[in-house]
Amino acid sequence: MKLSSDRKKEILCDSYEILKQNTWQNDSSLAKIISQMSVIDLLLSFEMWKNLIKSNLGLFRSKDGYYISHGMLYQIKEAVGDVTTYQAIINDITLRRYLFGESGGDIPGSTVISYSILTNQLIIANELLDLAFRNQYKSCPFANVLCHPIFHEGAIPSEPISEDAVQLLLSWIEKIDDKEERARINMEMLVHFETE
Repeated sequence: MKLSSDRKKEILCDSYEILKQNTWQNDSSLAKIISQMSVIDLLLSFEMWKNLIKSNLGLFRSKDGYYISHGMLYQIKEAVGDVTTYQAIINDITLRRYLFGESGGDIPGSTVISYSILTNQLIIANELLDLAFRNQYKSCPFANVLCHPIFHEGAIPSEPISEDAVQLLLSWIEKIDDKEERARINMEMLVHFETE
């Protein structure tokens, strides 16, 4: 017997309400619940995710918050696809602020920055980079955040990015304090864009 979407939603909501009381012990199960909900009701899944972050902000801001940051993003991408997930995050100002401005450890969703650059959503890309730059909880240098979306794991577009996008990236490279890191990324940008 196949369950209706409404019945699945009810079971997922009930399970979420019980398991969120002990997020630390149930973080991976909560990620699965929210990813399954994303298939049925993406907006509700994002509300559940934001609620989980808000009620566990200390965990989220630490390196131990993997499942409610990176893990959740990964699970949702697996459930509904990259583009749907990226665009939904871009459309949710609260989630953007949490993921890029308050997450601990590495910044989750550097691929969202890449997606916004590649789709020429430069106002959003600039906002995400600004949030990541100002994030006092991140454990990685800003250079890693900036470098990852453009140069890592096939993120380099097959179509050239716009001149405005290049200028945006160059303006953020200038904010990197470490001169060697800044020089390395500038060189990578020049090499990359010379081949387009």
